[in-house]
Amino acid sequence: MLHILDVSSSHPFNLPHTSKTLPPLTTDTTDNPQRIVSSRTTSTTLPPRSVPALARYLRIFYTLSLSSPTANTTEENKTDVIVSRVVELATTAPEEYPAEELEWMASTTFNRAIDAYCTADEVGCRRLAQQAVGIAGCLERVDGGTLRDDLMRRADLLVWEG
Repeated sequence: MLHILDVSSSHPFNLPHTSKTLPPLTTDTTDNPQRIVSSRTTSTTLPPRSVPALARYLRIFYTLSLSSPTANTTEENKTDVIVSRVVELATTAPEEYPAEELEWMASTTFNRAIDAYCTADEVGCRRLAQQAVGIAGCLERVDGGTLRDDLMRRADLLVWEG
């Protein structure tokens, strides 16, 4: 079973523009392995767990995590977990993972690195640039490493004073 995110009480997903948090989710596998039950006893049935569907969910989670008020903390945050899941899934199922999702994720992550560079956050910039290059590396089967090489070249152009 592939776990998309660790949504536990210690790391709640903050809802954008509110102070509420989502309740922890648990999987009820007694009668339906795709049934997700929350602590509020409401349930949702997810579509079949295909790689393209998981890729889309990861993109949505990533987008939501960017609007989280804790998205830029120095501790390992939700976006780092999502990026690692994307790389893991794209590596284990390279033929099934949509190239467009990887391109979007690599570009968006690199744009966040540039945002960190503009705010003089050297550690965050380097971490995000490295993540973007890692994601782009998963596209090598499609583009021959062009995006990865381009992002590496652009990351090398970022100059730090001091």
